[in-house]
Amino acid sequence: MRRIRTILLLATFLIAFSISPARAVPVEGPDGSFYELVSTAVAGPAARAAALAASYQDVPDQLAITSAAVDSLLAGLAPIGWLVGMGQPTEGTWTWADGPRAKPVVWIGGPGGSAPAVVYTNWGPGEADDGGIQDSLLRIPSGWDDSNGTQGYSIRYSAPEPATFLLLGSALAGASLAGRRQRRRAQALGGMRH
Repeated sequence: MRRIRTILLLATFLIAFSISPARAVPVEGPDGSFYELVSTAVAGPAARAAALAASYQDVPDQLAITSAAVDSLLAGLAPIGWLVGMGQPTEGTWTWADGPRAKPVVWIGGPGGSAPAVVYTNWGPGEADDGGIQDSLLRIPSGWDDSNGTQGYSIRYSAPEPATFLLLGSALAGASLAGRRQRRRAQALGGMRH
């Protein structure tokens, strides 16, 4: 009976994992958040919409690069890609558009502009130049660029570390305890019959 229960439990886990959609596990960043690179090339506004619709472990996304360490991590994941959390609500003013840091001004003006003293930015040389209608923030090897076109994008999640093995171990331990309890009951009932 114990073997059958164990086999059924393992079969249930295998079936559950096999029907779950395959998805890359986000990388933990230096700030304790998790970052995911989506390689599908889309325009900046489409990347933002897709990122806003995304979640990891039921935690919605957000992206606000607040340090050189996070910026460096994202550059290592993909030297070129949209940083979808920033937008330009009015020409020449950039803000983090989504998440808990939404709405503070990050940059005012073009290439000669400035950032508030406590805000991290990493504009590339001669940026933000608004060369045409460029209202999306793109990571390039030399820093940030206001741009348009299609690229992959980055998403940030505040979700805890994936716990697949912890969940599997907990389920197996629970099944083992339930089996032990059932055996004890059977032994107690068997002892009462004699």
